[in-house]
Amino acid sequence: MKHLTVDFNLFVPLNAFLHANKLSESLSCQKTMILKEGLRHENPTQAVERIKQEGLKVPNVAFVVSRHPYDLMKSYYHHLRKRKTIKLRGQDLDNLSGILKVANQSSETEFVCNQLFYGMRDDDLIKYYESSMFSKMITIPIERSGELIPVLLSRYFDTIKASNETKENISIENINDDLEVRKILENKYPKMSAIYHESQHQFKYILPVIS
Repeated sequence: MKHLTVDFNLFVPLNAFLHANKLSESLSCQKTMILKEGLRHENPTQAVERIKQEGLKVPNVAFVVSRHPYDLMKSYYHHLRKRKTIKLRGQDLDNLSGILKVANQSSETEFVCNQLFYGMRDDDLIKYYESSMFSKMITIPIERSGELIPVLLSRYFDTIKASNETKENISIENINDDLEVRKILENKYPKMSAIYHESQHQFKYILPVIS
């Protein structure tokens, strides 16, 4: 196995440091992976600010992941219904309030059609795809990210196996999806939907170039 010969800076939330250290050990990095505190979900502006604060050079190329609004809202709905989430937010299953109460008292369809993703509208979500911060930004549909990660790391390692697999089939072609609800979400988040569909189309051209 090849070893990484350059310092590897990884920005992650504090509660993800343990997981990141295990990743470092599994990849047999020649130098210690340098962990730096970051936000859980940073938009490009926030990410570049943190990079500059650490005195690091802003990379020329950035990769961002896109997701269909329907899949995004489904994930949000099920996240809010988890006991772990309820506990972390300091609430009790028998006495919920706010969005936790809404999620736990609504059907999946009711929730995804009537609520906003963390209160964000279309123009808020597309801020995560601001490309002006980098010379080039490549958008990858989330269900294809498992194909990209091994390619990116293959320049440092002989064998890379994607380990962070998606637990559910989130492809737009999933026959179990409610196409009518998908359409409602596309109307609610038209710009976000356009980014996702374009990333789906462009991916077949991106992978050979990166490889």
